[in-house]
Amino acid sequence: MEKKQAPRQQRSNQILIKTMKRGGRSGSQRVLEVDKYGNPLSAAELEFRKKNVDFAKWTWPESNPIAYERKDVKTDKMLKICNYRWPAVGERKGIVQYVTGYGDYAGRAAYLAQPFAEAGYDFISIDNRGFGYSDGTRGHYADLNTVVDDQLEFAYKHDAQYNNATDKVPRFMIGNSLGGPVSLVMSTHSPQDYWKGVSLTVPYFGLCEKDQEQMDKFKPFAKLINIFAPQYRVNVMRGRELKPWVRNWFDDPIYEGCRMSVGNMLESEALMRHFHQNVAQTVTVPFLMIIAGKE
Repeated sequence: MEKKQAPRQQRSNQILIKTMKRGGRSGSQRVLEVDKYGNPLSAAELEFRKKNVDFAKWTWPESNPIAYERKDVKTDKMLKICNYRWPAVGERKGIVQYVTGYGDYAGRAAYLAQPFAEAGYDFISIDNRGFGYSDGTRGHYADLNTVVDDQLEFAYKHDAQYNNATDKVPRFMIGNSLGGPVSLVMSTHSPQDYWKGVSLTVPYFGLCEKDQEQMDKFKPFAKLINIFAPQYRVNVMRGRELKPWVRNWFDDPIYEGCRMSVGNMLESEALMRHFHQNVAQTVTVPFLMIIAGKE
């Protein structure tokens, strides 16, 4: 009679290896990463996991905690603005508002929210109109002033709903890419000392020389297209090789940053001119700038 094997237990994706010094009690330990079958990972896979953030593994504990709608600038239709909150664990020390870059959406920023919440900070954010799960024309915003107003109004609504006006905990912002200059413009449109600090992660304050040359060549056509079809979208990632650890970021079907409307191209460039000429010298909020190696 054939003997049946016991079912194989599912193995952990980590093996703890302990090493002890001879004759001593002290020792060191390291973790060997393995796949779901218990096989050690290759050097290439380890490098991928080190650099890759699988945002899908995190979910916000609160989606749309605030009933938030804004009026469409052209039709007066009310648009639902999707918003998120990860409340502080324990006593609240402050509030962090995350301002996304162009094409991105806050729904996949829960991985960033959790450590701030665990450190005692409410972490809040919205999907800008037309992006993520918010209403609006897909992949297109009317103008950046509207983005600034939407973000500020959300901050004030959060204050009202969660007693921030009475608690008076400090408020901070993280602005990523295009959200960088947007957050600094927000700071100049807010009451004095409303924001205690801003972190700018790879902020968009202009294009590199090569990209600017391409933009200058395309600009006359963009202006012409903008007259008839401002929502016409151009693949801005064409011809660019993506590293393996960022492909899942760009392959996300909700992400709109790979294809930019000609109207938003011109609007973004106008924002840069306005920022450098009129806003930069008026910024008084302390800020920290975090840039990538080739920025």
